[in-house]
Amino acid sequence: MRGVSREVELADALKAAQREAEAAFGNGRLLLEKLIPNPRHIEVQVFADKHGNVVHMFERDCSIQRRHQKVIEESPGPSVNNVLREEILEAAIKATKTIDYLGAGTVEFIVDRNDQFYFLEMNTRIQVEHRVTEMLIREDLVEWQFRVADGEPLPEMQEQIGCSGHAIEARLYAENPSRKFLPSPGFLTHLRLPAETGDVCVDSALVEGDEVTPYYDPMVAKIVVWGQSRDSALERFREALGRVQVAGVCTNLSLLKEVAGHSAFNEGNYDTGYIEEYWDDIIVEPSTASNLVVSVAALFVLLERERRSSDNGYGGNDRHSPWNANDTWRLNMSSREVLVFEENDTKTDVEVIRDREDYRIRFASGEVVGRAALSGDKEINAVLDGVRVKGTVALSKNELSIWIYGAAHQLRLITKMPPATTSGGSIGPVGNLVSPMPGRVVRLGAKVGESVARGTVLLVIEAMKMEHSIVAVANGKVEKFRAKPGDWVEEASLLVDFNTDS
Repeated sequence: MRGVSREVELADALKAAQREAEAAFGNGRLLLEKLIPNPRHIEVQVFADKHGNVVHMFERDCSIQRRHQKVIEESPGPSVNNVLREEILEAAIKATKTIDYLGAGTVEFIVDRNDQFYFLEMNTRIQVEHRVTEMLIREDLVEWQFRVADGEPLPEMQEQIGCSGHAIEARLYAENPSRKFLPSPGFLTHLRLPAETGDVCVDSALVEGDEVTPYYDPMVAKIVVWGQSRDSALERFREALGRVQVAGVCTNLSLLKEVAGHSAFNEGNYDTGYIEEYWDDIIVEPSTASNLVVSVAALFVLLERERRSSDNGYGGNDRHSPWNANDTWRLNMSSREVLVFEENDTKTDVEVIRDREDYRIRFASGEVVGRAALSGDKEINAVLDGVRVKGTVALSKNELSIWIYGAAHQLRLITKMPPATTSGGSIGPVGNLVSPMPGRVVRLGAKVGESVARGTVLLVIEAMKMEHSIVAVANGKVEKFRAKPGDWVEEASLLVDFNTDS
């Protein structure tokens, strides 16, 4: 979908939309529609059987979106008054009957600021957000599909379908919101989702160790909650998001948490322009890890190394054997070790001094004193400067993901190994000319030897139903393309040799 505000943009927008449609659906036919700026996106769940019965299951508000794709859905719609609700539900039923529809479907509308609504499309299937409706009416819509397909009448008629409480769903995506929601494929080195209850539903096809590939939609899970009221559903929603832990890929979890706590969302006062309007409020830089967090990281690294070395078998079953130790022990001296952590290009030196069960963790700004022990594979319990701390640490190679008090931090343990290089070359001076994600080159926007102006599209790549343009950030000349249309490129691969004008 493309919004076009100037005639000069139309040709490129048509071509881009057609390419995306052909890649995603195998059909490049386009519809030209009137643009309703920042509408609300309201949809109605419908069901029809072979006996002429059609019912609705109330509306869902799906206005929290990025790239015209839904991120958060809720029902009932917080801004839908009773008059509008009756009109939209009636229109959805009428449309469904008119086409002699059979099975589950969703009739979707956009609503302008004057509560005028317009038909958008009908999705002729069960959708991702069907769980919101199931939580609201407490019916299994997949079971309904089987029954209707087998020729049975609808299990319940309209007057029997009740609507109780409020339901909210969030889609947890492997993507980077701060980089315009670029997909973030990779392996899930750590994944914890909320426990399911009668009021919390979690759907996910992935488990820890699985790969989020660049070939499909990057959804990791959908998290659905129910409450007696919208306020209680929001409280449960925030609590459920606080229990999510993911490492190995970037996710939109921080954005979901910020939206869940944002005043405009809590008031139900939002439309499809919400993310753009409140971008500065909901896209926040992660806080810098405190000395306490870095202390937990340092202690986990040392304790985990000690645990692994105790399993090497050199000292037999004697856990006190010096051959089973890897703790920088020194004769007649305390154990000392210096670790270096990096966070957002900032390095922190930590000196850890161990005396029996006690640790002193020294920073340039001070010292933290305490004890710690591992509990399970990824849990650490510590008392640091008199504060009891319980955290979860996922260690993959030299990357540490740490969750303490509901906050997440990403640290890198610096080693003396030479810095890694990307297969495509240096990212430094040509950072704008590398692939921001794995994907397939769909077209070249310039020719070798051509002199181009700043902002010219040099190359376009596509992945996960999304196109991304590599543009010239200065006037210059194209020397060489390192990929051609149809080629698959990895993240950080150098795509264009480009000389800027001096």
